[in-house]
Amino acid sequence: MVRITNRFLISSRDYVWENFGSGEWDRLLASRSPDTRAVYDGRLDAAGTVRFPVVLDILGGVSERLAAKDPEVLFGMGRYNSEKDLSGTQKLVMRLLSPEWVLKMASLLWSQRVLEGGSFSVLKLAKGHVRATISGFPSPDELWWSYLRGWFTCAIHFAGGRDVDVTWVGGGKTPDDPAVYEARWR
Repeated sequence: MVRITNRFLISSRDYVWENFGSGEWDRLLASRSPDTRAVYDGRLDAAGTVRFPVVLDILGGVSERLAAKDPEVLFGMGRYNSEKDLSGTQKLVMRLLSPEWVLKMASLLWSQRVLEGGSFSVLKLAKGHVRATISGFPSPDELWWSYLRGWFTCAIHFAGGRDVDVTWVGGGKTPDDPAVYEARWR
């Protein structure tokens, strides 16, 4: 079963607090499953992990409750979480590397943050243009793919990419169907 580090849970809560208020977070959490609410009842250790259904429940709640206020809410949360997920040292190193190199290194970060979540690969198509593929993800879901678009955008931006545009091209409908993103920047 796919597991995601608790950094996702912590950053997602903080994103909603900062952008929509703590009351909105409380209402969102109250609308989630007992398993999801129980995870937030305890102390969240950033190094711990959570089962993917809890992640999907949070993404679903954010989408259901907040997309009317911000149609790009999952993209925004992905960007926010990407920024919060990286340490100061990682951000500094990323600024010294090209966006292509950062995306290639993302496969290492993927395996650290998304446990049992398939593999991540990048193919450079041209200067400032890559194709990223996530293969073998056992629990595909459109909410997750939308969220990751923001996460990738932030990573490219940190590496110096300007006017970053990441598009989920498609795929990711089944575990055997890789999710594909195209990323372009200046």
